[in-house]
Amino acid sequence: MPVLEELVIKGYIDTRCDEKHSGLQKVSCPFCNSEYNLEDGIYNCTFCNKSFRKIGLATYDAQKVTNAAADCLIQLLTFCAKADGKISSSERDYIIEYILSFDINDDQESWAFAQYDYARYKDYNKESIILLKESISQLVDKYNLELEVLYEMFNLLLIDTTEFNDNQIDIIEDFISVFQIPSKLCEKIMNEVLNDKKNNHESEKQEKKHINDPNNLDKYYEILGLKKGCSEMEIKKKYASLTKSFHPDKYNSEEMPLEVKKELEDMYKKINLAYDKLRGNI
Repeated sequence: MPVLEELVIKGYIDTRCDEKHSGLQKVSCPFCNSEYNLEDGIYNCTFCNKSFRKIGLATYDAQKVTNAAADCLIQLLTFCAKADGKISSSERDYIIEYILSFDINDDQESWAFAQYDYARYKDYNKESIILLKESISQLVDKYNLELEVLYEMFNLLLIDTTEFNDNQIDIIEDFISVFQIPSKLCEKIMNEVLNDKKNNHESEKQEKKHINDPNNLDKYYEILGLKKGCSEMEIKKKYASLTKSFHPDKYNSEEMPLEVKKELEDMYKKINLAYDKLRGNI
């Protein structure tokens, strides 16, 4: 068996691998089958020079999996999302968008989503936060990472409400305890999240108001499939073409499903309304 003296660990601090470390297990490189005694982590094989990740007794191509910190983080956010008994669509979308923000390839993305699915059916345990702390401590670039995680937790926990339930409070208290975050700093981060949420809500209200403003012509150009600033002749030609396509005589058939008829009728009304609005403002 090859004797491992030192491996260069991608994303992790360098470590010496000897029997003094706990958690050492005999595993093989998934590429060349060279054997090592390793703790969990991401390594470069000294023989084939390819990267692999060791998890328990298994080894994986490092280009197809995320690191331990990412795994633990995704699972923790999932625990936060389901702490009220279910994962809402907005919570699910938040986690999906968060995963998609990672700089990872398609295989690693699939692995990350598997961590979300895994945590959906697993009960929360404080040990998951302890594992997150251990994995973060091994990262090279870890400055204030626990504060960024807490911000994401608050964002997710407050996405559908402004109050925490008992299960959510337990997760927050466990996180603060494990990472030893001062209460004032924790309160500051939560207030930042609440302020961001308030500002986003106001922006959404203004945007919705703008879209529903009868004097806002953008949506009418969009209905007709025209660019803003087009000529009156272009509007007339487009209107004639669309009304011909969506005229009731074209779909007045008993075989056509009622829901399709209703959709076409609504579109015909929108086309006429858009034409009236744009014609009166050129």
